Amino acid sequence: MALFTVRFRTTQPVPFNEHCSDVEFYARVCGSAEIEFYDEARYGTGKEAEDALRDVILGMIPGCLAAWPEGKLIMGPGNREILEDLLAASLSAVGINAKPDIRDVSLIEGQMDKYMAECRDALDKQMNPQVSTEDLEEEKHGPLIGFSLSYSSHSMMAGGGSSSGDELEWHKDGTVTLTSNHSGGGKNTRFKYNVKPEIAQKMRDYVTKKNLARLSKEEIKTPVMFDNFTSASFSMSFDDSSIGGSPYEHCYVNCGPAGMTFRTIENELSAILKECRETGECILNEETQTGSGFPGMGGFPGMMVQPQTEACTCPSCGKEGITSRFCPQCATPAPEKPAPAPVPDPVASPTIFAMDPPHAPGETWTCACGQEGNTGKFCPNCGNPSPAYLAEREKNK
Repeated sequence: MALFTVRFRTTQPVPFNEHCSDVEFYARVCGSAEIEFYDEARYGTGKEAEDALRDVILGMIPGCLAAWPEGKLIMGPGNREILEDLLAASLSAVGINAKPDIRDVSLIEGQMDKYMAECRDALDKQMNPQVSTEDLEEEKHGPLIGFSLSYSSHSMMAGGGSSSGDELEWHKDGTVTLTSNHSGGGKNTRFKYNVKPEIAQKMRDYVTKKNLARLSKEEIKTPVMFDNFTSASFSMSFDDSSIGGSPYEHCYVNCGPAGMTFRTIENELSAILKECRETGECILNEETQTGSGFPGMGGFPGMMVQPQTEACTCPSCGKEGITSRFCPQCATPAPEKPAPAPVPDPVASPTIFAMDPPHAPGETWTCACGQEGNTGKFCPNCGNPSPAYLAEREKNK
């Protein structure tokens, strides 16, 4: 049971240095200490003892900051607990048994920006320790035949998420392709490249050097996020038939929030994939809108494809006969087409049902948006229903 409690607060800023910086900073500290035993003959009793022990505690704080454990930041996470332990040990060394309770350790006003600039890297490593694969045992596999790096954003708002990813594939004919996908904002885009084998080999070497297949077997704690954030993951496929295994051995790593625990690995993987794109030949590009044209619905992937219907010449590389929205040679956007005719308000459009009667076979119709030659119940460009379909629905009411 404590004899009494001493409350303390530094009246003057206490100078300190972080291990990662030579710049001197100043801290303010406040808290209390439950005194369990002390030398009454030396410090007195009552108010006299309280004042004397307060002076002792305040006099020990600079020494505690100077003795701060290396690898920990004085202004980093857990700093109050560390100071409590250091202070308790210092008091015990002079015959005072006490339980310190640190309420606050903070920089003086105006130093935070400078402190962050000096200690950013150390703070980052403290807050987001990076995964290391140096001590992992090598895991034997056949050649890498597939690799993908994916990012997915999570939003509390409906329709606010997005995803992107790059996928490398080694084919049996010796060629290597890279497919890059992005989905978000009501659009899907896809690019495909022929990759130089010697560039793709860098990914195989990296996967082996970093023991990424073995990393997929490790249990790694990652930060938990509850609001808007982006998560990352990567996967690998190996042909292990040459070593008596499966011809398609799959390994997956969930990195958790992007740019945190696996930041170093993510950046290095992204750099290799970027080089694959920049040195490769673009052989495909597509853009697909994902809206369905019906309010309140998320849309159907694949609808509202809007290719460049008239052939044009790329304004960048000069390739002729382009009918897609991007140049297949250099990925430059094709010249803009004239704005399409206004699409009628779809609010009154009926909801799609699987059992709706089919459109009359062989009959074509033109939509108000300008799409010609339609044969289905709905326009593939904007999703509006055909006149025949509306008439059929009205007749069946």
